[in-house]
Amino acid sequence: MKKIIIVSILIITGCTSPYSKFYVDKTGGVDITKSTINTGDVEVRHGANVDSDIRSMLENNYGLIGFSSFNASNVSDDGAISKAKEVHASVLILYSQYSGTKSGYTPLTLPNTTTSSTTLNGNIYNQRSGNTSYSGVSNTTYNGTNTTYIPYSITNYDYVASYWVKTKPRALGVIPKELAPEIHKKLGSNKGLLVDLVVKDSPAFYADIFTGDMLMKIGDDVIYDEASLSKSVSKNAGKEVDVLLIRDDKEIHKLIKLRSLPQ
Repeated sequence: MKKIIIVSILIITGCTSPYSKFYVDKTGGVDITKSTINTGDVEVRHGANVDSDIRSMLENNYGLIGFSSFNASNVSDDGAISKAKEVHASVLILYSQYSGTKSGYTPLTLPNTTTSSTTLNGNIYNQRSGNTSYSGVSNTTYNGTNTTYIPYSITNYDYVASYWVKTKPRALGVIPKELAPEIHKKLGSNKGLLVDLVVKDSPAFYADIFTGDMLMKIGDDVIYDEASLSKSVSKNAGKEVDVLLIRDDKEIHKLIKLRSLPQ
């Protein structure tokens, strides 16, 4: 399972929820309604650790159908809930982590109009009437601007939302992982897959298959990779088969009846 990676952005604009804008689909275009159980309700959870929550969800037979990740300030849960309903998710897990505060000053420029008044007094000589006094006020208007710097502080968070659906019961119930090259070398074989997770309430769970076991054969089918495992499980669904494991350098055989595949 790949880790969810934070996609950082500086500013979110417009009416589109960032949970929709930065949604990443993990279904590969598959119609999930045919292989999942969905009541139509969305259960909202607030998670603490993405990696441990992913493992817990997979162990409880949930499948990840998508996620959203971004960096922003003060985003409500409403957009995530709307997106969960849109993609038919049954569980929504939300995460937010403080990522920093940006502070500074932004200029605000406003018009600034001033008026200057000058008082005028004096005498004017006229040949007919002699000296004539005068008095008055002269007004002059000046148009300008005044800039004020306003402080601001923006608190940002890393937001992650993961969207899950309850999948129908699995035929075997293991989630595999490729063996490391050094393990293949130690085995002296290119066969085998590592059991990375065991799904609860599955045939593998009740047969006491554990995380860390190496799955080598199902019936007569040698397991080399996920494709060969999937093919063998599909072929033997509903049947009782011998499963060969290696645990602590010892071969172990388990007689397991696989579940029939969901219709």
